Amino acid sequence: MNRTLRSLAAPTPRADALTPQARARACLSLFAALLIGTGIAACTSLDPGTTAVRVHGMVSSENGLPISDAEVSLTDVEPVQTDIRGRFVVENVPIGRGLATVRHPDYRDVETEIGVTGPADVIHVRLQSLRAVRDHIVESAVAAIVRSDFAEAHAILASFEDDEPDPRLSLLDAVVLWRLGRTAEAHLAIARLDRFPGTAAVVATLRSTIEEGFE
Repeated sequence: MNRTLRSLAAPTPRADALTPQARARACLSLFAALLIGTGIAACTSLDPGTTAVRVHGMVSSENGLPISDAEVSLTDVEPVQTDIRGRFVVENVPIGRGLATVRHPDYRDVETEIGVTGPADVIHVRLQSLRAVRDHIVESAVAAIVRSDFAEAHAILASFEDDEPDPRLSLLDAVVLWRLGRTAEAHLAIARLDRFPGTAAVVATLRSTIEEGFE
């Protein structure tokens, strides 16, 4: 029997016969082999000729809660809706860079650039509630008014566009426009404020103040 045959025929040492160092080396070798095998499978799972893939994703609030019924639009693909868990699946998404747009009536729209590389890609988008956005606008505008920086307050208020009116924004807008000397626009803001229930006393005070201030 030559050396090669003797080598193959030699009995494999039992695990309990190995030293602790040998057992550790054997475990590391096995772990490395598993990692390499997994990596090869992942790298070769995408056909070089593939131009579009399925993409998964999730839409959540700033607090991490799932948002259902959000509309998700990816470049060159029909929009889809998120399910009750805030998840969505988009088919035939072109590989490469594109845009993801997410909309929901209770949240601020988000448009972000994405890079699609394969079917394992997951898109996670967080939306900020319009209420939270309005609260931030109000706080920032009030801070500017306290500093008597009415131009800055007007810029802050003008930066926010929302289909759902907010009496706080109308009130601040009226005050800022009045202090900037834009009386006609201030009266328009007061008229918007007057449409909200429970604002009659504030509206009367504003109108009286403006009239007295510009006699």
